[in-house]
Amino acid sequence: MFEAGVSRIRSWSRAQWCLGAVTGLIILFTALLAYYYQYTGLMQTRPNLIRALVGGCVLLAAILFFGPPLLHTILLYVFYLLFMLELFLQILAFFGRLPGVTTAEYGPYSRVYTATGNSISNKYGWYAKPFALEEGSHRVALIGDSFIHSPYTNPGQNMSVPLERLLNEHGAGKTEVLPLGVSGTGPAYYLEILRYARHTLKADEAVIFVTIVNDFMNSSLDLQPPWWSPSIYIYYGEQADGSIVFDPRSEPARYRFTQELKLNHRGLFLNLARTLRTHLFLEKAVKIPLDRWRQRVNAFNAQKTAGSDVVIPLGGQKELFETPMSPEVKKSVRIGLGVLKLCDEFARKEGMTLRLVVVPLFPSKFYETYGPSDSRDWSLQFGRHDFMAPEKAVAAFGKANGIPVLETARYMREKKLSAREIQKLFFEEGTGHFTPAGHEFMARAVYERFFRPVPR
Repeated sequence: MFEAGVSRIRSWSRAQWCLGAVTGLIILFTALLAYYYQYTGLMQTRPNLIRALVGGCVLLAAILFFGPPLLHTILLYVFYLLFMLELFLQILAFFGRLPGVTTAEYGPYSRVYTATGNSISNKYGWYAKPFALEEGSHRVALIGDSFIHSPYTNPGQNMSVPLERLLNEHGAGKTEVLPLGVSGTGPAYYLEILRYARHTLKADEAVIFVTIVNDFMNSSLDLQPPWWSPSIYIYYGEQADGSIVFDPRSEPARYRFTQELKLNHRGLFLNLARTLRTHLFLEKAVKIPLDRWRQRVNAFNAQKTAGSDVVIPLGGQKELFETPMSPEVKKSVRIGLGVLKLCDEFARKEGMTLRLVVVPLFPSKFYETYGPSDSRDWSLQFGRHDFMAPEKAVAAFGKANGIPVLETARYMREKKLSAREIQKLFFEEGTGHFTPAGHEFMARAVYERFFRPVPR
């Protein structure tokens, strides 16, 4: 029977051999992706993709061994067509001309592609220059969301590069700055990244960048839509006595995130499937129509809820900036600050120095008001909306807990920056993420606020 099977394989046509090679590659990809799912707990929470791939592999194997020659040829042409489409998308991406597609996932050597950024992550999964991690070096971790991840620039433009240069030019010994940013996260994730920075990367200091766009509004489960469930995102809650505790329903999300951080250090082969997915654009191109529809819905909801005078960019919610804040928003801010307090407690226990930077938000109303006059005496108060209120809350928190804070909006005002100068620091007409100039500015601001030697 075995000899008959071998003889049958030897009699395969060229189309069967080619189809067999493709099937083998898909089976290998499925096995590696299943390992990633099993390692991070995704197999228990979201196994549908693996089930679909396994079903596809079984179907391909059945067609390969028992299907008619015509079907083999048809399938090869289908795979050839998909390959050519992917090749076309890769060429467009190489020249930065691939419209509407964004990939900003993290993982070893993962592809990061946006309209303005086009590069890959380092071997540990961070969108940054390669980490040296030299013996005896002093290490400073920059922790945050997409403002630190910075998929809209290239790794060499990240604020960590000029900050590291400044520290080494004016300090003693070798200092390495490690940008650890994960898009779409918040304080609950910053705590896990801080632990990782200390235990895995042996960081001596940490600077956490608090984004007022959404870090506080995302901190409370009560303010989130149903699909942002605690099994998908990490949440903390407020007890009756005011203490901030981990929401046990978020254990699958925390486990997945911390396991992904560990997996990033287990070599490229075990990460190959997840890394490969970040480099393929065909899947993302197919999702463009759905994403465009979601964007239109979100834009409509933003206009409907934000009012005609003040529109909050980047998915932010105007309730955070209303004065006075509602009880629900105050609770969400307390939770966010409470998690930052847990970060401080961890840092003190580990002997780390912790600092906070507030990433400000300048709405389009700001540029419309102060841009034409090029005024350097400006305010972020527009009617009931005070865009410096969250920054003041973080500053008060830092003062109460002995944590140095860079109040970036206040710093910009003290430096007499005009609206036009500020606008150049952000993408999307001044309301988006940091431009390369914005990263350079933030590096100097962080250095000046936290690290510049005090004159004797």
